[in-house]
Amino acid sequence: MPQNDLVLNDPEVSGKHVVISWNGKLSNWELIDMGSLNGTLVNSRPAGAAQKANSTTRQRGLPTSLSNGDTITLGSSSNVLVRILASHLPTASAPFEVGVASDPMSHRRGGRPLPMEDVCLCEWPLRAPHEVPFGIFCVFDGHGGSAAAEAASRFMPQKISELLAVEETRMGVISNNEASNVLLTAFRKTEEALDFPYEGCTATVLLLWPDATSGFLAQCANVGDSHCIVSNGDEQLLMTEDHRLTSKDERLRLLESGKQLKEGENRLADPYISNVFRLSGDGLGLVVMASDGLWDVLSPRRALQLAAEARDRVAEGGVKGSQASAQGIAKMLVDQAREKRTKDNTSVIILDFATKCKSSFHTL
Repeated sequence: MPQNDLVLNDPEVSGKHVVISWNGKLSNWELIDMGSLNGTLVNSRPAGAAQKANSTTRQRGLPTSLSNGDTITLGSSSNVLVRILASHLPTASAPFEVGVASDPMSHRRGGRPLPMEDVCLCEWPLRAPHEVPFGIFCVFDGHGGSAAAEAASRFMPQKISELLAVEETRMGVISNNEASNVLLTAFRKTEEALDFPYEGCTATVLLLWPDATSGFLAQCANVGDSHCIVSNGDEQLLMTEDHRLTSKDERLRLLESGKQLKEGENRLADPYISNVFRLSGDGLGLVVMASDGLWDVLSPRRALQLAAEARDRVAEGGVKGSQASAQGIAKMLVDQAREKRTKDNTSVIILDFATKCKSSFHTL
């Protein structure tokens, strides 16, 4: 993408005030304050620290995710309204709203940001065209670096797409209303394709496709401690298992396998495959996916409750603008993790079926 410069006639705007760029890991536009003298606000909240008083050192701020409708304030008076062309987004044609937000976090308030090892992937429809569209939504949390997570985010959609390209396999998923074998095989093939002896990653993969009654079917597979929870009205389902030694189920699984595992040792976990969950076409569906930075400080049901309450405030007219979007809800949960002082990278994906739910499924 060629560089584009916006020059403002405002003495409070620095020569290189902010940079806006595309984050391929999160499929999101981000703003970074480059150490401006007078600071930057996004929706009236600081986006990175301005230069400290009596200091000649400019400090570059942390990335801030941007959503359609956000207002950027440079200095105190120059406002820039964000308009993102939906047709350029990988989920533009999805008949529901998708939001992604993340923060590397730090070990202490105001400390150096941690290396970002989370990678999110959202794709609707899944690359190869089919008579019924499929979509995948993934969170990969790298261990020992981000390279394995980045590679997994490339291989996983490729493997699932290749499997669904086989008509017999695809029609089996559609007719049986479940995709367990597809998910298990995709995890195995992705694992075989990875070659990172000193790195690894978690993987939480949600596969979504329309049913015959204007709703959606969702099935999730995961290894590790990134989670996905879904709701449809009063019905809820945690679609993941926790594969770490603090989990009673994981200790029991290892015990039944006849193997002992201590902290710091490695053992591959078999993917957990959830039951299929139906999201009705009446706009009640809500999905929260996140890396363990969120779950270290919030339970899945509490995170879902906060997301649902935020959406309810929208319906009641209590929230306006970008805060009312799935992106705004994702940002809110990341903010909650930060306020509760999580000490790990935090990435959140929100799927909100209350918006765009009347759109046609045939988007190809």
